[in-house]
Amino acid sequence: MHIAPYDNAVLWTILVNAPNGKARPEQLWNQRDVVATYTSRRYVTPAEVRVIAECWSNIKDARVLDVGIGTGRTIPYLAPFARRYVGVDFVPNMVAAAQRLHPGRDLRQADARELPFGDGEFDFVLFSFNGIDYAGPDARPRMHAEIRRVLAPGGLFAYSTHNLDSRDTPKTTRFVPEIPKLSASPIRSAVRVARGVASAVRGYRNYRRFEPLQQVGDGISFIMDGAHDYGHMSCYVTQEYERRALATAGYDVRAVLDPDGNLAAARSRARDLYFIAARR
Repeated sequence: MHIAPYDNAVLWTILVNAPNGKARPEQLWNQRDVVATYTSRRYVTPAEVRVIAECWSNIKDARVLDVGIGTGRTIPYLAPFARRYVGVDFVPNMVAAAQRLHPGRDLRQADARELPFGDGEFDFVLFSFNGIDYAGPDARPRMHAEIRRVLAPGGLFAYSTHNLDSRDTPKTTRFVPEIPKLSASPIRSAVRVARGVASAVRGYRNYRRFEPLQQVGDGISFIMDGAHDYGHMSCYVTQEYERRALATAGYDVRAVLDPDGNLAAARSRARDLYFIAARR
């Protein structure tokens, strides 16, 4: 099955509380509670530790571009070691939070499909937390090409993506409300139940909007996974599909990692995969 192109797939990110149902592309990620959730994350994953180690010669005293920084989770692990560090994100409130947390760093709002940099400006590009998956299937080749453009020859591109092989058949998502955990305190239990009901209502309304848009293709799917009350859609790809896509875009795959930082098997069932690719 062929994935139909979306002119701007991010526009399918619709929140039920968007005024008159008209959501901006960054609506979900721009919400205050979502920004706060990402602000609390101050770590790197085992796979990212391995990525940094494998790519160290392209990071230390080199030129680093950090794409999809969110509120700046990866900044302390890259910026102090780079000769030049630039962090970008598509979402204004994420960038504003990162700037508050990391004053003095070069942090900008930018779109990975049209990066505001010259050819060959960077030695290493990181795109973490599956950020490449949220722009839609049609945007992936554009992002691969744009990141390759700003990389110097031999530069390294590392990023994570959802693994389609982690999902059982059917690949699409069905609505399953989350059951709140009750407390020994009746008041706390009542609050949790009320929040659970509100979340289920939001989730079901979002699910009804997005469910007809889910598409399963040959090695790539554009589906909901239930995150953020079913409030957005994500690309899931097989490792084989992504290896072909990177080769077509002009990269050589150096390594594919599971979340624990170990090399991924060809048919890994891990939910996410990390790719390290060199620009030809």
